Amino acid sequence: MIAVAVVTVLVLAGGIGWLRMPVAVPLRGAVAGELYLPRWSLGPVPGAVLLHGSEGYGAGATRRFAYELAQQGVAALALCYFGCPGRPSTLHDIEIDQVFRAIADMDAYPGVKHGDVTLIGFSRGGELALLAGSQDPEPRAVVAYYGSPQVVASYPSGAPDAWLMNGVPFPTGMEIPVSGIRGPVLLFAGARDRIWPSSFSLDVASELAAHHHPYGIRIYRDAGHGFGGNGSYDYAYAVGRGGGTAQGDQAAARASWAQTVAFIKSLTPAYVAGPLPAQPVQAPSTPGQGAATAAEVAALALLVTCWATGVDADPRRRPHPWLMRRLEPAWTDWEALTWEQKTVITRRRQAVAWVFAILTAAAIFTPLVASAARR
Repeated sequence: MIAVAVVTVLVLAGGIGWLRMPVAVPLRGAVAGELYLPRWSLGPVPGAVLLHGSEGYGAGATRRFAYELAQQGVAALALCYFGCPGRPSTLHDIEIDQVFRAIADMDAYPGVKHGDVTLIGFSRGGELALLAGSQDPEPRAVVAYYGSPQVVASYPSGAPDAWLMNGVPFPTGMEIPVSGIRGPVLLFAGARDRIWPSSFSLDVASELAAHHHPYGIRIYRDAGHGFGGNGSYDYAYAVGRGGGTAQGDQAAARASWAQTVAFIKSLTPAYVAGPLPAQPVQAPSTPGQGAATAAEVAALALLVTCWATGVDADPRRRPHPWLMRRLEPAWTDWEALTWEQKTVITRRRQAVAWVFAILTAAAIFTPLVASAARR
């Protein structure tokens, strides 16, 4: 029985892990990057296009983040706009039209909700998300991690013309018209950012508030420049240059990622959700996304126990006295029962075990099905 239970746990755990593992899908057309889709869903899922920063696409951060979003039921495209084959080697003369092409490809992809693709950018990618969002004629939600309210020069040369649209450059120093974004905006920043201060995000928030634009902003007290993802990384690498503390970056990553996923899933093409809270908050200490909760583990253990009890029921095995009294109050002396009477009690015991197993399985999978149906 123990061996059966162990094998069952391993099979169920492996199956759940496999279902949570995203699928990498080859991109079509002129879009460069990597697309990750949830392995299963009961309907169309929301989409997201992720934009890397000045470190370039090769650093791989946005690819990891796209994979994590797909684990949470979001189709995610990590777009390469420089730093990969077929794209510029540095952040200079970057056509933002490729962002619109990526959105269009995601929007037309089978299984992705039409009109429900969010732009998510980090650092220079946050600047690009705000800029592209302001030029997009379609409704578009934007999430900007430690972005800029202005157009910044090329990197690393410092030359003008970092961004182009149809060959026409956006002037360096131009205020990004964020109020032109046709969707809600979510902003994240670190109070100890040494590269782009949190005042940049506050400037964006002030502009949005002045135009009564739906937005939310979170500034994390001990975070610097470089937090993102579900908090499962070592953020010490970003502290030296970007400021903050490794613990602060990790806490900010966990909190902001949970809020980003919830934000994306709460959206509809009509953007019926109201404005988000607009006050800075400190990142709470929350567990990483995707980890099994204690309730899930307990429910899985109960399911395995019920299943093993039902399968292993044997007329030769005496049930617990408490269970026996409830299965047949008149038969209290197990040794005095006939084989037929023991068989009757055993079948009832199996039925009870299977009922508990079915109810437990329903308790585990019903929230998953309901969550998938809402996407």
